[in-house]
Amino acid sequence: MLSTKRKLSLLVLAFLAIAACSDQVFAAETFQFNVITNNDPSGVAGQVGSEVFLLEVSKVINPGGDPEQALFTFKVLSGDYAYDGFFIDGVYFYDGALLGIAKLTEDPAEQVAFTEGATPGHLPGIDLKTHKLVTGYELDVLDSADADASAAVNGVQAGESLGVLFDLQPEKTYDDVIAGIIDGRIIVGIKAQGFGPADYSESFTTVPVPAPGALLLGSLGVGVVGLLRKRKVL
Repeated sequence: MLSTKRKLSLLVLAFLAIAACSDQVFAAETFQFNVITNNDPSGVAGQVGSEVFLLEVSKVINPGGDPEQALFTFKVLSGDYAYDGFFIDGVYFYDGALLGIAKLTEDPAEQVAFTEGATPGHLPGIDLKTHKLVTGYELDVLDSADADASAAVNGVQAGESLGVLFDLQPEKTYDDVIAGIIDGRIIVGIKAQGFGPADYSESFTTVPVPAPGALLLGSLGVGVVGLLRKRKVL
């Protein structure tokens, strides 16, 4: 009969064996987005989007000591907003030399569905002399008889997320990626639609403010919008 100490040792070894066969995801840095378009003349769509869209960038280490990877997770916060029904329908990655091959990591429990390629081909205002489009992803609505309805369902809505996992260029690390977002070498952009009764669409790019500052700003922004709603400004 195995002793208690022996049982604990076997449990620890089993846990380590499982961990060795799995990718290990470490704590993420969180970034917000700034609006770069002005389709809604009131500016409310851009303001709300800047507060509800978040990007988490996590370090992933593969089993066997393979090179680090970076997992980009797009999230939409829930909240009581005057402009509801909005969702992310496209994501873009611009970079000089840090990011490599990417793949989607959608959560099967969610109805989010994207495919490689993005429309339009570029976000407005990006300097293509200094930044190259690495890849883009857009909504997958090809199998739906009602594309408009499918877009809202397949997009990243409040409480949902979309993940894109990147290999890194040789000799590059997760810390290089975070530094690249902060100093502007890497630009991550999103396109969103469904803002308000007029169904405005807006485009956004990352703001170089890592967590916890980004989360604090997001909390303050939610409070400000709620206050404006009570005063019937929104």
